[in-house]
Amino acid sequence: MSNLTNKTFQIANSSVSIQDLYIAEKNLESVIKKTELIESPFFSNECGNRVCIKREDLRVTGASKIRGAFNKLSKLSEEEKSR
Repeated sequence: MSNLTNKTFQIANSSVSIQDLYIAEKNLESVIKKTELIESPFFSNECGNRVCIKREDLRVTGASKIRGAFNKLSKLSEEEKSR
């Protein structure tokens, strides 16, 4: 199995490392409530397997965009914040 810890990915014209993802997760843990998985009887029946859905639409904002926005804002320098 390959070691992904030092791997960097290109996402939306930016380089993102596994370490960046761990840092973002740590920054968000006190701000964002984890979304629970909810079993879907309909899709489970259709697939013949247990299917769970992560219902991001149940968040107060109705979307998962707050994670990216908060993470970006938390990385701003003091100068950037003052603008």
